Amino acid sequence: MQQTPLDSAFAAAKNDPAQQNAFYGLLLETELYFPVIDLDPSVAKVAAPEEGGTISPLLLEVEGKPVLPVFDTEERLAEWAEGTEMRFGGMPGFAIVEMVATHEPAVEVAFNVGLESFHHMVEEEIKWLHEAWQSMRETIDLEADADLRLALPEKDYPELKAALIERMQAIPEIERAYVVLVEGLSEDVPYDVCVVLDVSEAGNGNRIAEDLVPTAAAHEPTGETVVISGNQPKILEFARSETEPFYERLAA
Repeated sequence: MQQTPLDSAFAAAKNDPAQQNAFYGLLLETELYFPVIDLDPSVAKVAAPEEGGTISPLLLEVEGKPVLPVFDTEERLAEWAEGTEMRFGGMPGFAIVEMVATHEPAVEVAFNVGLESFHHMVEEEIKWLHEAWQSMRETIDLEADADLRLALPEKDYPELKAALIERMQAIPEIERAYVVLVEGLSEDVPYDVCVVLDVSEAGNGNRIAEDLVPTAAAHEPTGETVVISGNQPKILEFARSETEPFYERLAA
């Protein structure tokens, strides 16, 4: 069976704990598939609950606890369910984490059952990942007169930029994107790598920034923190005047 990016990320995380965040970030970003027992036949895909959809995933019972099996490809789920007429749904990992973390009773996750990258995510792990996801989604909220300390990055961040460019091409509201450093936003690092969005409608900046969080988390440079600014004029003004965009919609 062909190896997937999550297979590689899982193997790297097993060998090096420093790679665990990369695995979790990619898990949040990737479309995952799970069996369902009550899917409206009029829709082709399961919609996330916040989009007005309803789902009834098939939950297994393991040691008295409900567990949702998920797979990173449709083919893997079909192979696991071979011999049954099982319907399935698909959602990005962050939506699945949101769903199981807020379910009562708590639901655990069995990722890639029967494969080398199998990982049973217990309740405590789900809770931690959900809290981390909520924290990553927080927008940069600064006072209008905040004394920002901005600087140019010394690194190029090619992997982060390449992943973001691929995602941004599907978001037409993004006109340009830059990378700068913002000092003092996080307590545990001296500066954050800040991806600055220049969007066609400023009012949508924070929403668009949230859409990019899983991609940024999956490709966060080791030892550094990435934040996304979708609606901070001072940061955007600095980026426009002091650096060149790494993404331009018309040139993409």
